[in-house]
Amino acid sequence: MRRLLVLGDRRKPGVALAAARVKRYLGRRAPVVVEDLRGRRDLSRVRAGLALVLGGDGAILAAARRMGDHAIPILGVNFGKLGFLTELREDEIEGALDRWLEGKLPPPRHRMRIQCEIRRAKGGRGKPEGATVLNDVVFERYGPRTIVVHLEVNGRYASTYRGDGIIVSTPVGSTAHSLSAGGPLVEPSHGALVLTPMCPHSLADRPLVLPAESRVTLTLESAAARAICVADGQTKFDVRAGDRVVLRRARKPALLQGTGRRDWFAVLRERLHWGLPSGYSGPS
Repeated sequence: MRRLLVLGDRRKPGVALAAARVKRYLGRRAPVVVEDLRGRRDLSRVRAGLALVLGGDGAILAAARRMGDHAIPILGVNFGKLGFLTELREDEIEGALDRWLEGKLPPPRHRMRIQCEIRRAKGGRGKPEGATVLNDVVFERYGPRTIVVHLEVNGRYASTYRGDGIIVSTPVGSTAHSLSAGGPLVEPSHGALVLTPMCPHSLADRPLVLPAESRVTLTLESAAARAICVADGQTKFDVRAGDRVVLRRARKPALLQGTGRRDWFAVLRERLHWGLPSGYSGPS
């Protein structure tokens, strides 16, 4: 389907100019059916063969969320900093679009997402709330007090964490907040839930990697402490004592389009400077 979405974050330098360049380059070869650089368009019913996302990882996460279960292959162009989810540099856009039009791009990669549901304590506030995330759900303290969180896996008590909170990520999200909290890197084609404690009070608390089909329930015990649940760094829910955060594999994956020229390890080498000569100061 030669229909293109051009999405992104116009606040980043160069994004608006790149979007205009894409439209000029394509001309009549492929219509741009949606151009949205402000993140306002509902994408859950848009039909297209490719979504070109100009920005950083946050722009890709936002695009995937707005697509809902109606996944369109996402090809990211890095206008951010690290950009673990972005496939292209700015000077590679035209070549990638040519390969797309010629049908020479590899099949899109299916990437697991997490369904997050907030279940309020008895007598709580309204209907269940939730979100579908591609990267992670961060359950963290909101204020000066540490929090106490009970962990259940598949309906059975597993552990209790005391500290700043816990991160539950997909393999895709293992390079995000979980990594900076000491979590493992998980190759993104796997199906798994990665649980990483944040500043735990016990040295025995370590990251866990669970099967993708696990049902994880986090319950806030701390009556005197407030907490928040942040989905993909973009959607926030207040959590009070007794509220439960239930996490499971989402019904539909996200589709991330690659070019076949960079594998996961190439991205790690570029972003984390693995195996590079001493004195290397980063990309110019």
